[in-house]
Amino acid sequence: MSAASDLRDLLGVLRDGVMFYGEAGERAEHDGHRQLFRHIAEEKRAAERAIGKLLPPSERPSDGTWIGKIRECYTRVQAQLSSDRDAVYIKELEAAEDRILDEFRRCLSTIADPDVRRVLEQHYPHALATHERMRAMKHDVEAK
Repeated sequence: MSAASDLRDLLGVLRDGVMFYGEAGERAEHDGHRQLFRHIAEEKRAAERAIGKLLPPSERPSDGTWIGKIRECYTRVQAQLSSDRDAVYIKELEAAEDRILDEFRRCLSTIADPDVRRVLEQHYPHALATHERMRAMKHDVEAK
């Protein structure tokens, strides 16, 4: 794969995250979760913008991934049927974080361009921290 292809894949999953966290930020039951999810959506949007600038506009994906869309629809239905909507969102958002982190790691392991790596390395710590936060929240939900 080329660096451009890897970056397009990363942008796709980041866009999935922006949309998914945005939806969770609107639909979560607890105010604290809504605020957290909206905040994370904004941070993902910032990463998406910065990484998107590494590609010419014609090479940037116009949308998220089809897997992300399917997962978001599945989660929406599951949340409507659940007695704990926030738990559903937390579990599925953690899975989305797995995909984002995997794409960051793949890009960092394959892309050698120092300017591109600098941007990726700037946003990777946030991706890792968000993943760990959502993983901890998922474990808390599962322990209940």
